[in-house]
Amino acid sequence: MDTYLHHSHRRPKDNGQDHTLTELWAQAKYGFANFWHVPQLNWDQTYRDYIPKVLATHSTVEYYRVLQSFYAQLEDGHTGVYPPNL
Repeated sequence: MDTYLHHSHRRPKDNGQDHTLTELWAQAKYGFANFWHVPQLNWDQTYRDYIPKVLATHSTVEYYRVLQSFYAQLEDGHTGVYPPNL
């Protein structure tokens, strides 16, 4: 479940929410088949925990590192976030 993000701007925000983080959360929530592999992971709480982390980023590189860290919580080598060429 690799995710390539193609946004023309750093992070689309609306009312304090990050659309990309929400999209990544939803893709995993409804499409990731291996939650059994990480039974300690509360995916919904992890999403809520990462909202302020994403909003606190100050650069595109930092932003994508936080998104990559978010998906790394799934502990799956086939799941990742790959930024566009920066």
